[in-house]
Amino acid sequence: LLPDCVLGEIVTRLPTRDGARLQVLSSRWHHVWRSSPLNLDDRFLHGSASTSRVLMILCLVSHVLAVHPGHARRLRLGTISVAGNSAAYEHWLRSPALDGLQVLGIHPGLPCLDLRTIPPLPLPPPLRLARTLRVLRVGSCVLPSTAAALSFPHLETLSLCGVSVSEDALHGVPAGCLALGTLVLDECTGFAQVKITSSTIRTLAVSVAHSMNPMPEVMMRRVTVENAPRLEYLAPFRHRFSGESFELRVVSAPRLRFLGCISRTISRLELGDTVFKVTRCHIDHVHQGKVISQETRSEMRAVRYGATLQTVKSLALEDVDRTDVVCNFLRCFPCLEKLYVSAGS
Repeated sequence: LLPDCVLGEIVTRLPTRDGARLQVLSSRWHHVWRSSPLNLDDRFLHGSASTSRVLMILCLVSHVLAVHPGHARRLRLGTISVAGNSAAYEHWLRSPALDGLQVLGIHPGLPCLDLRTIPPLPLPPPLRLARTLRVLRVGSCVLPSTAAALSFPHLETLSLCGVSVSEDALHGVPAGCLALGTLVLDECTGFAQVKITSSTIRTLAVSVAHSMNPMPEVMMRRVTVENAPRLEYLAPFRHRFSGESFELRVVSAPRLRFLGCISRTISRLELGDTVFKVTRCHIDHVHQGKVISQETRSEMRAVRYGATLQTVKSLALEDVDRTDVVCNFLRCFPCLEKLYVSAGS
């Protein structure tokens, strides 16, 4: 008994496969999926990467975009759809069916590939999508230098995962996103440092490139938050096999509430005047008052104390298994409400 507009909002929030199948439940619903805001995720089509299946996926995606009369909400194109099919990919992004697109995900490559052997990804037409696009997720590809000229004034979330991008393009893209609230840089390469100066970013998540991937020519070595008056969540994280490290420097983030996970992946951590650094130390293992063994390990400790960070309410620490290391951090965060501690590996 629900009106079509309500049914359309329900269908567009379902996975693509389920939304399409909904048409068989009632004759009155035959038109609902086609007329509802488009939610097309090509992962429901994937299986073997045979030539016949690739052609089938290309035909299906093209058909959906050609016959869908409603506006678009979400589009995700994966490896089989984009890799080696740049002509079809560019044609899709110029389809009138994508007018009003809000969420775009492009993942043309596979993880653990040497991105130096992958041609640059053709970029979407910015003028058409800039009016409505709010979320952009790009993975496993190479962004050309022309990405620095992109401008998405309404973009709220930008996520780059396993992307090779130059330093100029990396800083140029967020600069053209005037409403950007969340920035994710996950295992990205092609640049040595990241400088964040933004009046809108509230969440920043960064990780260094996976140590099992083919080593790129340039890797991230330093992240500097120079001026982020609205930044609340700063999340440097690592993947299980990541062995590389980088420096993290926070110059000005007066609203920072969550920090972590802090681990040995961060070789040097500067929070204003306070400096933490990974150093080698000797640990005595004592049992019944006697030293039974000794161990040399790397631990992050404060080497210089400055002003305390009273805005931070939540702190996450990794690679910590002794209370004196935790206490070393607590001196800098007197107003903590939540503390997460993991012994790590």
